[in-house]
Amino acid sequence: MVRRTADLTGGFDLAVVGAGALGCALAWEAATRGVRVVLLEQDDFGSGASANSLKIVHGGLRYLQKLDLKRARASAAERSVFLRIAPHLVQPLPCILPTRSTLLRGRLAMAGGIAVNALVTADRNRGLRPDRRLPAGGLMSLTSLADAAPGLNLEGATAGARWFDAQMLDSERLPLAFALGAEAHGAVLLNHHRVTAFSADKGRIAGIVAENLLDGGSLEIPASAVADCRCAWAGADAVPPGSPAAPPFIKAVNVILPETGLQCALGFPMRDAQGRILPGRMLFATPWNGATIVGTWYSRDPRGPGAGVAVPELESILRSVNDSYGAWRFRAEDVRALHVGFLPALAASVTGDAEPVPMDKPLCEPARAFGGPAGLWHLQTEKWTTVRRLAEGFVDRLSAEGAVRAGPSRTTRLPLPGGAPAGLSAARAALRQAGLAPGAARRMEAAYGGGAADVLELARSLPGGTETVPGSGGVWAAELVHAVQTEHARTLGDVLRRTGIGSAGRPSRETLECAARSVAGLMGWGEEMQRRQVAEVLQWPQYRVDSE
Repeated sequence: MVRRTADLTGGFDLAVVGAGALGCALAWEAATRGVRVVLLEQDDFGSGASANSLKIVHGGLRYLQKLDLKRARASAAERSVFLRIAPHLVQPLPCILPTRSTLLRGRLAMAGGIAVNALVTADRNRGLRPDRRLPAGGLMSLTSLADAAPGLNLEGATAGARWFDAQMLDSERLPLAFALGAEAHGAVLLNHHRVTAFSADKGRIAGIVAENLLDGGSLEIPASAVADCRCAWAGADAVPPGSPAAPPFIKAVNVILPETGLQCALGFPMRDAQGRILPGRMLFATPWNGATIVGTWYSRDPRGPGAGVAVPELESILRSVNDSYGAWRFRAEDVRALHVGFLPALAASVTGDAEPVPMDKPLCEPARAFGGPAGLWHLQTEKWTTVRRLAEGFVDRLSAEGAVRAGPSRTTRLPLPGGAPAGLSAARAALRQAGLAPGAARRMEAAYGGGAADVLELARSLPGGTETVPGSGGVWAAELVHAVQTEHARTLGDVLRRTGIGSAGRPSRETLECAARSVAGLMGWGEEMQRRQVAEVLQWPQYRVDSE
């Protein structure tokens, strides 16, 4: 297996445990400020709840309904940061919500809210390239709404309200970009390493012990500070001393359905079987990579992280989708995949029969507040949009307390790998000169940004490098090799996450077997290991429906 030898000598200023969106952003924030960082993940970078979302970077419009201008401004600013530092991975997304004859959803209220939003976020396009700038939005006619959302039940609708947010083109490559950006600034990345113990000395954290889940080896890693970012997984593995009382965690489910003709992201009211609107309940449908993501459903599932969706649950979800939209008639066999993640919930919402509600604010708690060692912290967040901001604030806090020596933050403008304008321009020229079809060139640029030129060069140097993996949507064999050689892919699942194979639907066994063969030599896999890797992917929660 091709591996980079991690330099663990001398210890670290900060160990980040858990490489979801928050952990990866924190590693990048700290490393770019001169902090020596190690990032550990028991599975793969961004493989959990961070990948299982509606793919939207929200600008905080909903906060304006509560007159929370500060949070609205903060969310909009972070949305602009994503569009600035990762323009190849994040793009503008038009969003529409039908207006109704109610106080908060009426034409006047929605038009006013969008106007205020445009005013509050007047600087939202500063420093963005032209194709990543966000228009102000406004009202649209019922006819235009019907054209944008074919077949939508418009009973009770008076018009449409349109605004613009941002969409992640690949919610698995985005955390990877944070992680690789951290590595480029000196961080050590260790995926497939589970933390099994936390060590302390004289009331202060001293480091962690981690097990390599691929070869069974164990590492003792000294660290002056430890950030536990495992969120729902924290209770499933080693529980550090001084852990705060864990909040309840709820299962969040989005369904991946075939392309529906939607021309925008659409919020629409949830309805019962008779077409009556259920007060306060909304669904959101988002066109994405040739599919449609619809969600989100929240439920209590005592099985915890790793649990899938049971047959009755899926049937209930599809009834809700069909009853609420109007013209859709989806059945279980139409479902391409299920995105399942576990999120922290508001404690008061998990009692009773009502649908539970996710937490609305991030947490950053020192273990010493709960009797644990100094230098150990517990962090979690409920959404993608503010992970960079939370990471910046946390490093500021560590620096102010003298726990680390950190330079000023640069991450609001420092491009992630592949996002630098010069590199993007050079890659675009190289792809054009290579004679790629426009769709193939767009896919390569969206996945790798400026790094597409390196992938293209690798493909030319490998026999069969530009041959496509069957059923992959055009992914080259060379991209699989690139994932192993330069992007820390250690399993077949890692390779799929790097290349987008299977992100919008369960890949066929033929596709998986071809992908496994393509990297078997690099990985040192025999036929039995290849079969095992394929079987593991087919059992992912997003590709299975549980019997119970």
